Amino acid sequence: MLKLVTKESEIAKCQKRLEKTLKAALSLKKEIRIGYPSGSWMSKVGYNSDIWYANFFIDEENKTRRFWNGFGLSSESEFNTGQNNNIAVEINITEKGINRSIRGAFVIDDRTKEVILIHRGRVNGFTIKEFKAWYPEQFISIHDDKGNHEERVLVIGAIESSDFIERLTDFVKNVVRFKNGLEPVKHPPKKPTKPHNAEIHRLFQEHENVELERIEQVVLVYKRDPKVVAEANELAKGKCRLCKCDAPFENENGVPYLEVHHVKWLSQGGADCIENAIALCPNCHRKMHSLNLAEDVAALTKIAESQW
Repeated sequence: MLKLVTKESEIAKCQKRLEKTLKAALSLKKEIRIGYPSGSWMSKVGYNSDIWYANFFIDEENKTRRFWNGFGLSSESEFNTGQNNNIAVEINITEKGINRSIRGAFVIDDRTKEVILIHRGRVNGFTIKEFKAWYPEQFISIHDDKGNHEERVLVIGAIESSDFIERLTDFVKNVVRFKNGLEPVKHPPKKPTKPHNAEIHRLFQEHENVELERIEQVVLVYKRDPKVVAEANELAKGKCRLCKCDAPFENENGVPYLEVHHVKWLSQGGADCIENAIALCPNCHRKMHSLNLAEDVAALTKIAESQW
């Protein structure tokens, strides 16, 4: 069941979570005219190539706080509407009770605990019922804490889902199309989802077009006695001597693939002999070179020394 969030403290928490998602995606800043031409003001808002966003906590007339989110096209509209850089969609979220003049709200899914942004009320003077007949996306029913039921609520998306920005963008652009008497975009092209985490997203943008630097490295390797390698593999009989598991695969000759490890490393003066060599699976071989745990060294030393 989807339940409407009505408590002031819970709405504030939902709003902060929404802002976090938006700010991670709308990382650019721009002066945008907020509101309709008859009563607008300029404000610096966050945007990307598809949408912009603004947030205010002001309701001087009613002396109460409201969360006001403006979602609109980031630059000139796709269509010649005469409202370029003006609001395309506005979502007011009141902090107290259920106000039917407020177009946006948060609901929580009892099953998944996801916070979902919804839109209700009128769209450009048209009722939500009229908009529903045109718009291709999902409409739902919600309940409040008192069990009151409300139908014809439009789901924009779960605010922390990987496709929320994409769904919000589709909503904004379809509202613009609705206002201009055009057909809805039923299957908009999919775009790669940006990471939710703001820091990851910032690093992703910084390195997206960075050319990788090529460097030359000199690696010293020890010449190994092939007879020691063959003998260690023969004694292992296709099983790792540490974890006792079968070799993970066979090589091109059908021989179980194991890697020969020197219990006392060659770089530390260990001898390349069967008393110091033992066959391991790739995971255990990497474990020995990464951790070289004392108990593993002791176990392998005992096995290696008892081989002959």
